[in-house]
Order: sequence, then structure tokens, then C-alpha cells
Amino acid sequence: MKRQTALAVAAAPLLVLSLAIAAQAVPSDDPSAPVTETSPAEATEVPTEGAPTDTSTSTPTDGTDPAAVPSDDAPATDAPSVPVQTDEGGAASVEPNAALPDAELPDAVAPAEGDLERPADPALGTADVQITLASTDLVAGAVLASGYVTEVEEGGTCSLTLTRGAEVLTIEAPAEADATTTVCGGLTMTTTGLALGEWSATIGYDSSTRSGVSAATTVTIR
Repeated sequence: MKRQTALAVAAAPLLVLSLAIAAQAVPSDDPSAPVTETSPAEATEVPTEGAPTDTSTSTPTDGTDPAAVPSDDAPATDAPSVPVQTDEGGAASVEPNAALPDAELPDAVAPAEGDLERPADPALGTADVQITLASTDLVAGAVLASGYVTEVEEGGTCSLTLTRGAEVLTIEAPAEADATTTVCGGLTMTTTGLALGEWSATIGYDSSTRSGVSAATTVTIR
């Protein structure tokens, strides 16, 4: 009997301790009961080796809109933009911009006057002039010369030219067209005042379409 009493006395403290621990483990419905909080240090999860870590940018806590915070990667937009257009030829042209009130566009360059002129007319054709006569024996005190142009045309002019050294004398007369040629006939030049001796005589022809000179022949003034 004494042994059982001693065992009961020894087990009583263990029973009380077990009841106390069980009472703390069961949540209390009493709102006034104290709530045990876990400290932030204990709640922080220690990442294990190889686990990803969160590197996202923290949200500002001062009420600033995150969209209003400039990013380091965003391009600067302070410089005013100048709109650029291209014309039909592909050349770039700058429009006036309100941000550049003093900007002026270059004036258009007018073409030079010579650029609008037509090219010169082709050169005149060559007239084939033949001399058939040059003599001082047929007309007293004069040189008589005749010739023709192998082409037939109206409105041309014939000329007789006598040359000796630096002295050059010329007369002109209208040309006359016949059936097959243009005739330069009856060209007469006075010999009064001319030096005696040999002179070189040529017949020339000029028109709106062609020009030419015959080969030279020699006449003697006596």
C-alpha cells in the first residue's frame, strides 16, 4: 500500500506537466488569449544552393506610380524631334517644327539660263563649187569669172575673190538655179587700181543650207 502511494505521488508532477503542454498546443477560442507571432528573421526562408532568388525591383512605398519612374534602359525623350519627309525623287526635305520656330528652309535653286537653251543648229552642209572661167581677156579692164554648184537650190549667193599677198578683194552676186546646177555666172571685177601681175581667183557660194569655196585658179592682170 505504501509502495502504490509513493508511485502515485511521483507520477503526479509528470501528469500535470503533460496537461500543461497539451493545453498550449490546442488553439484557444478565447480572443483575449495572447497570440504568438513569428519574427521576420525566423520567417525568412534561407535559399538553398542552386535555388533561384527573386531579383525583381521593389515597389516604391512613398506613393509614387511605378510607371512614372524612369528606367535606366528607356531612351531619353528630351530632345525635340524634327519630322523628315521625302519628295517624289527620294530627296529628304525638312518640315518646319514648332519646337524650332527660327529654322529656315533653303531656297530652291533656279536652273541657269543656259540650261534651258536648245542645242545649236547642225553645221551647214558643204557646197561643191566648181570654177569654169577666170580671165582678163574677155572684158577690158576687168576680170570675168564663172562657175557652178552641183546642187540645185534657190536663194544662194555667189562671190569672186582675188588674192595677192595680204591684199584681198571680193564681189558678190545672186546665184541662179537651172535644171541641174546652181549657176554663178558673169562675175566681173574691175582691175582699175590693181597691181599688175598674177592673182589667185576663187568662187564661193553661201546659202541657208550650205557653203563652199572652189579651188583657186590664177589670173594675170596686164
